[in-house]
Amino acid sequence: MSPSPTVPRALNILLVEDSPTDRLITRAALKNTGLASTIHMVGNGVEALAFLRHEPPYADAPRPQLILLDLNMPRMDGRALLEVLKRDPVLRLIPVVVLTTSASPDDIAGAYAAQANSYITKPVDFRDFRAAMRCLEQYWFDVVTVPAALPAQAPDLARTHTAPPERARPAGAPALVLLVEDSPSDTLICRKALERFAPNVFEVVTAGTLTDALMALSARRFDVVLTDLGLPDSSGRDVVQVLRRQDAEVPIVVLTGNAASTTGPDAISMGADDYLQKSEMQGTALSRALRFAIQRRQVRDERMQLQRIETVGRLAAGVAHDFNNLLGAIAATAEVLRSDEEPEARGEFLDDITETVQRGRALTRQLLSSTRQDRFDPRTLDLNDVVRTTSRLLHRLLGPRIPMQLALDPSAPTVRADIHQMEQVLVNLCVNAADAMEGTGTVTIRTEALLVDAERAAHIDAAMRPGRYLALRVEDDGPGIPADIRSRIFEPFFTTKSDDRGTGLGLATMRHIARQHGGAVEASSSHEDGTGATLSLYLPVSNAPTEPVAASIAGTPDQAHAHPLAGTTVLLIEDEAALRKAMARLVERQGCTVYAAESADAAWEIWQQHGSTINAIISDLLVPGALSSTELIRRIHAERPGLPVIYCSGFSGQFGDAELGLREGENFVAKPFTMEALLGTLGHTMRASGSPRVR
Repeated sequence: MSPSPTVPRALNILLVEDSPTDRLITRAALKNTGLASTIHMVGNGVEALAFLRHEPPYADAPRPQLILLDLNMPRMDGRALLEVLKRDPVLRLIPVVVLTTSASPDDIAGAYAAQANSYITKPVDFRDFRAAMRCLEQYWFDVVTVPAALPAQAPDLARTHTAPPERARPAGAPALVLLVEDSPSDTLICRKALERFAPNVFEVVTAGTLTDALMALSARRFDVVLTDLGLPDSSGRDVVQVLRRQDAEVPIVVLTGNAASTTGPDAISMGADDYLQKSEMQGTALSRALRFAIQRRQVRDERMQLQRIETVGRLAAGVAHDFNNLLGAIAATAEVLRSDEEPEARGEFLDDITETVQRGRALTRQLLSSTRQDRFDPRTLDLNDVVRTTSRLLHRLLGPRIPMQLALDPSAPTVRADIHQMEQVLVNLCVNAADAMEGTGTVTIRTEALLVDAERAAHIDAAMRPGRYLALRVEDDGPGIPADIRSRIFEPFFTTKSDDRGTGLGLATMRHIARQHGGAVEASSSHEDGTGATLSLYLPVSNAPTEPVAASIAGTPDQAHAHPLAGTTVLLIEDEAALRKAMARLVERQGCTVYAAESADAAWEIWQQHGSTINAIISDLLVPGALSSTELIRRIHAERPGLPVIYCSGFSGQFGDAELGLREGENFVAKPFTMEALLGTLGHTMRASGSPRVR
């Protein structure tokens, strides 16, 4: 195995400190140490977690190599944050130095019990601080071995602690209520009201601060949360947002001060399920609100399950038409090629087959994304480049009667997005535009960088945050969207098309993609007279350098020819006979030796005979037989650690991506794939493993 890369000396340091004065002193003390470092500052534990999890507005935050942590802060203090960090499977790897005014033996003992790596008291003595930091630097970055980077799926792993453990409770046990309230009198009123009007129905656990509530939610599964919005460490709608991020499923009921206030409705728009005035707590209204919140969540879950069942039937009926058209086009084109009547047109016919397959791939991605079963692989992208590349396919899809114009913002910043989902949005919107214009008119694709203020954000989507966005707009010259249906067009299965022309999933998928990226969608008119339609996707701005992306529906350059694979021996595992034969021929043409197997069991037999000669494995994720492909790879890696493996699949959502570390274009290719995608990924994986056969 190749040695782990060393951590760079230029350190990213996260300073979690709410005092402006202490921030300045700490910055000066760090500068005095002489360490080459970049300091990132946040004011409390909630902001620190957002920074470490890459949540807005810290979507492009780097991974710090060191955290300097104050203990006494608002919202979530350093003690609570330290416990959260050290329970997390990824974040616990980052060294934490507690930097605080507290010299309390309890705080010192508690910090080290929570696995703090060092404890320094303020005010900072520059000489002692310099010595301590130099010592820590030498120990952490020269002596011990720590990971140089987060695993590929780090943003997801960093959230794993937020899901409270499931703990079975006896049938008929009281519903578990988390009461977040700092007023002793209001707490007593709530308890007495529930005891009087709903005896033995609820078990109440209290938390006096938002920090205490977060700790409780991370430790137990609650049936409902009842919270005040004026807490010592936070106030207003932030309370709901933070609680919702901690547990996305628990019902939240908000306590408000008076009937005239808009606080309750505002809280619902930010994720609360209901609100109740404090003047109503002494009657039956409190127990009724809690019961209804729990019941609504249960009914919603049951409806979602029924909708999943119904969706199977709807998709089978609604999509069969589209797939039959695609299959018919492929079959007809293949028959023309077989006839050899027009040999000079073979290249054009082969292009038609390839294009049709890619349309089928885009449709499959739409279905998987709409049911949240597709992989989400965001990279930092130049959206203008994605539009230009995808427009080659779109010109063919729209046909000669519908011209397409590009109006791209030359100064457009980068965004962090999944390239396949961006292509999917473009295809869906352009096809919808063509349908709306009934074959005549112009489609315009536009990008625009803009600053969205709070009022504009609320108009677009109640959950949209103010900030800098890049808008991707598709405009058409059709009749427009009637006002009476504009609010419904993003609903799943809502469509104005006939049954044989659409499923009503395209725009619902677009909204899901937007929210998955932290953005929003909007429908408006293209022209002042109300005609035409403009569908806009808003994506938060990144401004980070673009990252390499995997093969897209428009294809990528053939990387394999630049890095010959000749002499490589590949074990290929694929149960579909026709695909296995084609893949084997494709890889053999690069000068490789291929051992092909239809199952993991057959592949294991091949490995036992020829394992010493095999340099790489290409395997479908789901193969028949008693032995799974992932178990086969575990066996092989036990004998040959680090052997390059490429997984293939048309559907990877059900697999443990965090464990496998799937990255498209690096160790994973999505079916259907192009020759360039497969060979380019094989070459990349071989080079990354340090194989002497690929340079």
